[in-house]
Amino acid sequence: MAAGLADERDHQKKEDGQGREAKREMNKLGFHALRHTATSLLKNAGASDVIAREIIGHDSKAVSRVYTHLDKSALADAMQKLPDITAKKARR
Repeated sequence: MAAGLADERDHQKKEDGQGREAKREMNKLGFHALRHTATSLLKNAGASDVIAREIIGHDSKAVSRVYTHLDKSALADAMQKLPDITAKKARR
């Protein structure tokens, strides 16, 4: 709210359905969405979990995992780095 990314919300229940019980608008950019995006971008770029957690401010690996959304290309790149264990080794 202080950064101007979201409007201040009154958490008191109101007759018009606004307040804490109101459904949030999904089209507004908010701090929470930016944390998900920043965490995911860092991890997809290859930043370690420790570095990403320090930048984003997550206290635990568990919270960081919830905020991480890996791209299919990042997963495919990781799979390509695995050794081929099906190849026959040359005998000496």
